[in-house]
Amino acid sequence: MAKLVVPSLKSQANKIVLAQSTIVLLMAIVFFLTSGHRAALAVMAGGLVHILPGYFYAARLFSNVSPHAIMRIMVVFYVGEVLKLIVSVGLFIVLLTVFKFPVLPYFLGYLVAALAFCVAPMGLMNETNKGC
Repeated sequence: MAKLVVPSLKSQANKIVLAQSTIVLLMAIVFFLTSGHRAALAVMAGGLVHILPGYFYAARLFSNVSPHAIMRIMVVFYVGEVLKLIVSVGLFIVLLTVFKFPVLPYFLGYLVAALAFCVAPMGLMNETNKGC
């Protein structure tokens, strides 16, 4: 039973990352057309600051899931969340200071990726409930 659930969770996590990436890319295209390539790169960088740590966290979380390893799952979950937060903050600061991106598009890219992360699971729930 657990082996059936894990691929489903991995698939849903991948769909969320794809939704986030698509929305950030569309926003970057809009910024490219209206504000130029630096703004578009800033949007993409801001989005990646949210997307990449979350993707690696999900990949790690679902890598060794066993129904008999509840405690291990909880440890991986909490340690992974802390590491994801640290990596996100580090990436956020480094990309903003090193590349000197325009601040507003950078923050908007991050915000859009974060909102897509919150909204995408609702779309997945609707997708899985279509057959009911």
